[in-house]
Amino acid sequence: MQKPLLTIPRALAIRLLHELQVHGDAACGLVSADAIHPLKAGADAAALLAGLGARAWAAYDAGMPHAQFKSLRRLLLSVETAPELRGVLKMRCYENALEQPLTILENT
Repeated sequence: MQKPLLTIPRALAIRLLHELQVHGDAACGLVSADAIHPLKAGADAAALLAGLGARAWAAYDAGMPHAQFKSLRRLLLSVETAPELRGVLKMRCYENALEQPLTILENT
């Protein structure tokens, strides 16, 4: 079994998935150890990345990665809409275009 590439607190995962619910396909931003940093419409992505520097764990999006964030690992947020799933929110982690294990800590 592969070691998880990224381990995040459950509360942070919930905030990420909430971003998807609120912003849909436009959800995009960066993740640091304890917060998400949404990229607002018209905002400077390079400035957001520079401001976080090494604290940026990953970039998140809902289907189209931002060009400024391609050097980071990627969290892809999606909704599975099969009738038996009834809109399950999903999160996947990618590094160098390969899906990697992602762990969500329960009690943090």
